Amino acid sequence: MNEQHARELIRHMVGDPGTKAGDPLVLNLAGHSLNSLPTEIGLLPSLTSLHAYRTGISFLPDEIGQLTALQRLMLGGNRLQSLPSTIGRLRQLTHLYLHDNALVTLPPEICDLSNLVHLNVSRNRLASLPSEIGRLK
Repeated sequence: MNEQHARELIRHMVGDPGTKAGDPLVLNLAGHSLNSLPTEIGLLPSLTSLHAYRTGISFLPDEIGQLTALQRLMLGGNRLQSLPSTIGRLRQLTHLYLHDNALVTLPPEICDLSNLVHLNVSRNRLASLPSEIGRLK
């Protein structure tokens, strides 16, 4: 799967008449070769779980912040060096897996994730954490 196939998959999910309101919506891109998540990801505001580990992505679009129902975001094993500040809009997020990337900083907005109970940032290049990190559970 490449970026174009990912875009088509997302567009299909948006228009799928079989998707019922309230159903958990999961997008699994794990193991597929991508450079980045397509901006169309923002078309899935009811997405509850995004599995994009070991995809090779090095960039997250700002549209990630539009996934306001997201509870699990799995981005381990990629090439991410930074996260967009819009990640702080994911207020329903409970699990954020960022291990095995190339992150050098975390945006202070990560501390706005008030429902976060599991944050894995191991095996990155982080020299420090945002001072506001203590606000997390």
